[in-house]
Amino acid sequence: MRPTPSPFRARTAAAALACAVSVILAGTTANAEDDEYANYFEFQAGLSHIPNQTIDPGGAGIGLGSVQTHEAGFHIGGALGRRITDLVRGEIAVTYREADIDQAGLTSGAQADGDLSLLAFMANGYVDFDLGPITPWIGAGIGGGIYKIDVQQKVPGAFDIDDGDPVFVYNVMAGVAVPVNDVFSLNLGYRYIAMAGEEGSGAIIAPATTTQQIDDEFDAHEAVIGLRFGF
Repeated sequence: MRPTPSPFRARTAAAALACAVSVILAGTTANAEDDEYANYFEFQAGLSHIPNQTIDPGGAGIGLGSVQTHEAGFHIGGALGRRITDLVRGEIAVTYREADIDQAGLTSGAQADGDLSLLAFMANGYVDFDLGPITPWIGAGIGGGIYKIDVQQKVPGAFDIDDGDPVFVYNVMAGVAVPVNDVFSLNLGYRYIAMAGEEGSGAIIAPATTTQQIDDEFDAHEAVIGLRFGF
């Protein structure tokens, strides 16, 4: 059985995020100071597709199970960033995604209710390729977050998970920005976000009546629409 996550994991994520923030802030040199709109704020929203998530009870003779979402969920978030050079920018972002659960269980799924969610605090870095009318970009980042799973099979008492834990999170992104004027631009992109490794959650699985540990995972593919404002 996997032990309950310790505060060490949360401290590790916080330390990594703080280190990344320091690198971003240290890089804001005179290269960006001459730019009137070196800083920016971006609001983001879009669809979040969370594929089937594997769950592993770790017991002998018990197969892997899964949690399946009903349809694409949503995500929202915001970012505060600064251009470091003509090519490079960095940002601090806060995002939240959630999707409803349709099926859950071990070996084979059964109808279920509930949701999966991840609140993430990220330090991201980007490389922009200014092609005139559009600016393609790629990016990546690390950070920490709060992962929550709340799922109950529709057969009462058969399968029940309700847990939330701090996790280490990473994401990779790609997209294109379309400037509207000197201040405002439209941002269209794709993001893959996931927690590193598996997470231990408390579950009640019939015929047991007490909580046991299972290992579960989280990742999501997201379509992103953003509105970016320079200042």
